[in-house]
Amino acid sequence: EKLPWSLRVLRLHENLFESTISLNYLPPLLRELDVSNNSISGGNLSLRRLPPQLERVSLANNAIEQEEVVCRRYLRTAETIDLRGNKIGRCVDSTGQRMGFPVIIDE
Repeated sequence: EKLPWSLRVLRLHENLFESTISLNYLPPLLRELDVSNNSISGGNLSLRRLPPQLERVSLANNAIEQEEVVCRRYLRTAETIDLRGNKIGRCVDSTGQRMGFPVIIDE
């Protein structure tokens, strides 16, 4: 199933999601994405294809173990990407540079 293109907030926190999750086909107008407090392992988690209008993203408190997470370079309105409670080394853009907005990795 596809999500409605007009969707602005998607809160999937505190469910029983496990394994990996695809973040490739999110509605283009999405402003907030919360998939915190699940058991998502990430696999090869990439945040490159997040909608550019996203303001808040939380993948906190999952089971993601990854040395480096690549984020979309130009998230125009991003306030934070919350990755705490996972084992992530750093979050960079596709050129390997640190992000220009707050990325919360450590608690």
